[in-house]
Amino acid sequence: MKLVSLVTWVSTPVEVARLMFHIANIGPEDVVCDLGAGDGLLLIMSVKDFGAKKAIGYEIRPDLCREARLKARLSHIQHRIRIIQKPAQEADFSQVSVITIYLTTEANEILRPHLETKVKPGTRIVSYLFPIGRWQSIKEIDLAELTFREAHFVGKLYLYEAPQSFLKGR
Repeated sequence: MKLVSLVTWVSTPVEVARLMFHIANIGPEDVVCDLGAGDGLLLIMSVKDFGAKKAIGYEIRPDLCREARLKARLSHIQHRIRIIQKPAQEADFSQVSVITIYLTTEANEILRPHLETKVKPGTRIVSYLFPIGRWQSIKEIDLAELTFREAHFVGKLYLYEAPQSFLKGR
């Protein structure tokens, strides 16, 4: 199978990334996984600003993997961050307690079966802009209703929690 990117990479705005971690209630016991990690912003922020124990990113583009690794080194937290050059469809969620996603609806639908068979019950999943089809979010935040200094964002954040039913078929 040829590995292809699910979407064109666009950086998550810093203010939105912070809000993603707030609604996921990131803490010192969490292992965060960013699918489509790009330049590593969410990985670094989860460890440095929110105290996550570890962060793992999956990114298919080698240039972005190099950039993320460099930023982690420059932040002096490279020992707590791992960037894996593989597509999101091959992510290993065995250690993960929080997953962040900024992909399209179509990409989320491609990933949904993998998430349903691989994530542990109780895993928190935060998606920016695009919902995960067939799933019921436990919380939604309309970004248009919030004020971010001078910035204005549209769209929503969707928070999901993997249910016990994800164990079916394992």
